[in-house]
Amino acid sequence: MTEKLVVDRRWEEIQKKTFTKWVNSHLRKRRLVIENIQKDLADGQVFNEFLEIISNEKLPKWAKNPKMRIQKVGNVSQGLDFLKKQKVQLVNISA
Repeated sequence: MTEKLVVDRRWEEIQKKTFTKWVNSHLRKRRLVIENIQKDLADGQVFNEFLEIISNEKLPKWAKNPKMRIQKVGNVSQGLDFLKKQKVQLVNISA
């Protein structure tokens, strides 16, 4: 393994850890916590809660307890649509 690859992976882990802490600092307002950013935001439930917290706005209706894949994808899609309406540029990101 090259030294650059090791440095890149280490930098990525530091970024994940830092971002997770920042997200959790906001999620505490609703007594929510994430541990793994990729897994814990995947169904869109906590993702949408987070967006509501940081924007002080209510997102349109979304599945609060998604069970089916289509509900999970729909939740993430609603969150991404909300970000686009807020003029956040999303490049190559989809539900």
